[in-house]
Amino acid sequence: FTKYFRMNMRFKILWDTLAKSMQEVMPLCLVYLAFLSGFAWSGHWLFGHRLQHFQTIQATAMTLLLSVKEGVNYPELLAISPMPATIWYSSWFVVSTLLLLNFLLTVIIGSFRLVK
Repeated sequence: FTKYFRMNMRFKILWDTLAKSMQEVMPLCLVYLAFLSGFAWSGHWLFGHRLQHFQTIQATAMTLLLSVKEGVNYPELLAISPMPATIWYSSWFVVSTLLLLNFLLTVIIGSFRLVK
């Protein structure tokens, strides 16, 4: 299946970029998983008794994974407990969006420069 990607030069560059970046992306995924599990546990502990999306740790983790694209319903969190919700949500936003996703983009762009 992958041999067809090598036939077109653009696909070859894309494929080589992904292959080159995997050495650095895998440890980054482990760091992301560690942060995700910590925030899933704390989100479940803080909001699980009142919000359906936070009732189990697995549901909380899925909500956090989807929050990168869709966001978290912040007004619901504020209604439950304003101060912890603000700290928790701000921390998750900074860690997930600003740090980890930008690190991922940096690794892939750096690998693209090496391949190109």
